Amino acid sequence: MKKNTKKEIYFRCIHCKDEIFWNTQKRMTYCKCGKIAIDGCEDYVRIIGDEKDCKEIKK
Repeated sequence: MKKNTKKEIYFRCIHCKDEIFWNTQKRMTYCKCGKIAIDGCEDYVRIIGDEKDCKEIKK
């Protein structure tokens, strides 16, 4: 039996190191310093802010 190893996607602000889960259930979620925000659901993920200010990570 295989264990579910699907990784979850987060976006990390490179300034404050805050991590935001990709699925915010259509609620705009800002990092602690306000440089980036994530708005996501099952259909899309929208990143607000400079692309260079965040990094996609998988846990």
